[in-house]
Amino acid sequence: MTYVRVNGVDLESVDVGSGIPVVFSHGGHSDLRYWEPQRDAFAKRYRFVAYSQRFHGKGQWPATGDYSAEAHTADLVAIMRRLDEVPGGF
Repeated sequence: MTYVRVNGVDLESVDVGSGIPVVFSHGGHSDLRYWEPQRDAFAKRYRFVAYSQRFHGKGQWPATGDYSAEAHTADLVAIMRRLDEVPGGF
């Protein structure tokens, strides 16, 4: 497991496989582990990228922070932009 730093927060992430990136974003009450059953199948043909949204997962949670839909959207957009900047991984 690695971390990707976006918008001032470190988010747990998994980045495996190669080819066209497919980004997996979980719903509420879960984290990137939700996508584990799909990881191997997708990583055979695509670049599998999953991350834990802020205030989810096993990573450090800040004492305060933005939990809004706008913040989660901005994090996803930042991760997708990072994929273009760093083709082989975060």
